[in-house]
Amino acid sequence: MENNTENTNLGIKKGTPSLHNMFAHSYMLYFFILIITIVLDFIFPIRIFNNPIFQIIGLLLIVLSNYVIFWAQRASRKLNKENLSKESFAKGPYRFAKHPTYTSLFILMIGFSFVVNGAITFVGALLFYLLAKFYFIKNEERILTLKYGEHYIDYQKETFF
Repeated sequence: MENNTENTNLGIKKGTPSLHNMFAHSYMLYFFILIITIVLDFIFPIRIFNNPIFQIIGLLLIVLSNYVIFWAQRASRKLNKENLSKESFAKGPYRFAKHPTYTSLFILMIGFSFVVNGAITFVGALLFYLLAKFYFIKNEERILTLKYGEHYIDYQKETFF
């Protein structure tokens, strides 16, 4: 596990996981939950819908969420660390959501639950969202606040979702 040792002067303790390390763990957890729930949906089929239109909606959700994930990743690479302001963080989908990747992963998993028409995958999406919200996002915001200070706090206050 890679540790963040370069930012000890910012109040980030030695041994605190880096953002990239935390993202890797959250994405691995998402993938694990997705695979397990899809397999369980095929073993124990609990259907949500009777109308096949929801499979088409699910495919559209999958495509849309992938687009937003790539958009967010591209926008996050363009952060101007030299001249930081609250506007520095509000690029791309970050104008609308503080955590567009986690939100999109949740929507992606909802899309998969529609495609496989599985209640277990739908519940898995909710489980992932709760884990992301109360563990990964909480830690991410703490690290970003320590790293970027008032600029990030101001951005958080002005971004609704």
